[in-house]
Amino acid sequence: MFKQIQRNPDTVMIEEREARPEAGKKGCFRLGDVTVRTEPGEGAMPVLISAGETPVRKVRLRWHTGKRLRGRVLGDAWERSYADLG
Repeated sequence: MFKQIQRNPDTVMIEEREARPEAGKKGCFRLGDVTVRTEPGEGAMPVLISAGETPVRKVRLRWHTGKRLRGRVLGDAWERSYADLG
């Protein structure tokens, strides 16, 4: 049902603005003094965010799959909720 997304994202948005991929650095995106780096690995994909003076509240990663995914996907909040989410 789901396509493989454990790979570098196709686009990264920081505070509603699109970050640009850094030339020669796969999985590294920059917008001003904010850098978002992804490191796909076996069974996990850390997302590393660094910022100088810019406060960062929201980062959005997107993968182009060619298909519209239907359904809901819950992250680790489900694990901590003891299954009482509505």
